[in-house]
Amino acid sequence: MGFDETHSRAALYHFHGDIERCVEELIRMGGIVPHVWVEETPTTSSESTSSSKSPEEKAQEKEAIAMIVPDLHQGEEDHLDLDLIEEAQWLQEYISLVASLH
Repeated sequence: MGFDETHSRAALYHFHGDIERCVEELIRMGGIVPHVWVEETPTTSSESTSSSKSPEEKAQEKEAIAMIVPDLHQGEEDHLDLDLIEEAQWLQEYISLVASLH
């Protein structure tokens, strides 16, 4: 989606990892989150300290990553994998969004 990494991390932290809500808010706010969110977000170095995470947290993190990875786009031709029904649904949603702008 092209959001700034710092603002994306701050939104994820603010919404406790709720990706859908983060994306909605980032879109609504034009990709810029309040400065307070950025300040309250732990730094990457503190997050990456493996000794500070409990085994349960590490297991939850691995499970979350395993759930997300299959949904990530792997190439520029991923859109070709949609079946015609899904493509029609996306087009209909796009058309209704464009129509709502007028």
